[in-house]
Amino acid sequence: MARLNITRLCREPSAQQIEHWIRRAKPGQYLQYHEGLLCDDRIPRPFDSPNQTSNAERVNGIADMLWLACELEVVRLFSVRLDEGFYRYLAQRTYQPVRKERLA
Repeated sequence: MARLNITRLCREPSAQQIEHWIRRAKPGQYLQYHEGLLCDDRIPRPFDSPNQTSNAERVNGIADMLWLACELEVVRLFSVRLDEGFYRYLAQRTYQPVRKERLA
């Protein structure tokens, strides 16, 4: 199996960083947008500070934006199982053009 050339922006990318990648990526390029268990990481934790954006809010913003981009056929989404309950989540840029209002 061929190795994929996967972009990883940083450990915890923001929705802005991912939107920037979507707009600049060439068709066929891959982005790792999350690692862990996405459905679990979308749930707020009791120890999250009420004064700052929680990790769950950040993950939800990214997941919702990428789901919209997938529905608009701008990206394809998939996951790779690394271990029991631990996945790498990837987006692949498609040939579909991105319009300014599309991801807002």
